[in-house]
Amino acid sequence: MAYFIAESKSGSNLLSKAALSDLMDLHLTISSAESTEGDELSDLCVESGYSLALQCFMSNILQAWSYDAATLAAETDASVLTTLGAAFAPDELASLLGNEQYSDSPADTAVESARAVKVTYFLKSDLVIVNNRYETVKNDAWELKFLDIVQSYRSEHFKLYAFATRSFSDEFGDAIGGDVILINIAYYVMIIYLSINLGKYPCRPVCPNPGSRVLLAFASVVAILLSMGSAFGLCAGMGFMWTPVHSVLPFVILGLGVDDSFVITSAFDATDRSRPIVDRMRLALAHAATSITVTSLTDFTAFAISTSSALPALSSFCVYAAVTILFLFILQITFFTAALCLDEERQRSRHLDCFPCCSDSCVACCVATPCCSPLPEEELGGDQDEGGKRALAMHEQGSISKFLEFTFCPIILSKPGKAAVIAAFAALLAVCCAWGIPNLAVEDNLRAFVPDGSYLLDTFDADDKYFSGEGVTLYIVTPSSVDYFAAQGELTALKDDAEALSPKYTVSPAGEPSSWSSWYDSYAAYCAANSVTDYTTNEESFYVNLHAFLQSPWGGYFNSSIVFDGPRKVQARPPTTHPCRHGGEN
Repeated sequence: MAYFIAESKSGSNLLSKAALSDLMDLHLTISSAESTEGDELSDLCVESGYSLALQCFMSNILQAWSYDAATLAAETDASVLTTLGAAFAPDELASLLGNEQYSDSPADTAVESARAVKVTYFLKSDLVIVNNRYETVKNDAWELKFLDIVQSYRSEHFKLYAFATRSFSDEFGDAIGGDVILINIAYYVMIIYLSINLGKYPCRPVCPNPGSRVLLAFASVVAILLSMGSAFGLCAGMGFMWTPVHSVLPFVILGLGVDDSFVITSAFDATDRSRPIVDRMRLALAHAATSITVTSLTDFTAFAISTSSALPALSSFCVYAAVTILFLFILQITFFTAALCLDEERQRSRHLDCFPCCSDSCVACCVATPCCSPLPEEELGGDQDEGGKRALAMHEQGSISKFLEFTFCPIILSKPGKAAVIAAFAALLAVCCAWGIPNLAVEDNLRAFVPDGSYLLDTFDADDKYFSGEGVTLYIVTPSSVDYFAAQGELTALKDDAEALSPKYTVSPAGEPSSWSSWYDSYAAYCAANSVTDYTTNEESFYVNLHAFLQSPWGGYFNSSIVFDGPRKVQARPPTTHPCRHGGEN
């Protein structure tokens, strides 16, 4: 589906002949435009199937002139309104026009002006799944052409707002493209953060600067990337779809992976550095692996259970997340721990961090440079290990650990601290229960998924401004087994039956056109206008005139609602009625 809204400039009347002529020009340009796939509107649209003038089903006031520029050019400003009134019922015009005004005639049905016009084109679905992705190649190509035409069209009478089904994927794609940049930035920032916090500052002007762990930080990020690559490839190979929702996964997995790396490294550093590296890693994993196993298993289970969601995108997201967390856990306790052991060997050998293959002679050359000084001997203290190499000093307690142990814990565990914590949480709970929770709501708001600055926001604003008063549209669909000629009495009473169910909501507000739209009521009006009287008693006349009605401007609006199997038998989706287009109360 694709539509555009034409909004009048300076409050002018869009039902003037000049404005409608521009609309006709725009429509003909759209109809004749050929996409990059070689398709025109007539190749992709939902067919009306009743006349060449109505080859495509659409919601368009230009139908009153059979989409013919010459027919419209023969009109005057006054006759234009007459033609519209004859072609459309007021309730039909309500869905096509915005801020429309009617005359003060007793019938209150003659439209005089409008500040907006909405034109909608309906395309047949060509949705297919290719490589676990939804694709609509032909429709997407035509909609791209449609958007280009509408957004580049200029008229002195109106400005345009466009929408197409592909608009969401386009805008999401741009947003995701921005997310890719953010993901790259996040990973670079995390590498720097890990480099600083996994060990000592890597840029100290000393050599060989033991404790620096820049390469280990890279190893942590590599483990995270390997887990995502493995899991994403496995899930895609198993046929699970990838949607825009999945773009948040790299951020989630990055946080989980970095947390696991810190836990393992902290446990390793807390061991006696005079012991062999293998023993230290064994002791470290005895503590750290228990912690990350519990957290990883919890996360995996939560996402695994959520794969049962009825929403395909959410279910697929949870599958990807669960499998990625499993791979991340395996790589952290294998790949990262191996990298941590290698880094420790590098430090014991006094090799440079970013150049671990460099020997002690390289360190001597480095110390000879004016900007670098040798590491003080006290930082190289400790006994010799079984390999004859000097071991580094015991790991010092970090500033955060010192703060938590010697400052925060004594305060929080004191009597005044306990009282302050209880009072703070009680106040927070009261505020959340009294103010926050009552305002909690689940809303299906399309604007929440559209990036700031998108043209879609302007289109939605125009749609709300001019067409938000239509209310909720209700449809009554009758079965194909009905004998419609024999059921004319029931079709006539259908409106009263529907309004009797809930008159508060289905009856139009005073002073507004009727919100009811029925193909049979319009058909009866068509027959009355054309002096056809025997359609209620003669079955052949009923169906002959019904076909003529659907080929006329009177009945083109209902072309998608009536499908025939042969000349008389209605096969599918017979009447469509709209009992509460405008209103009542919400």
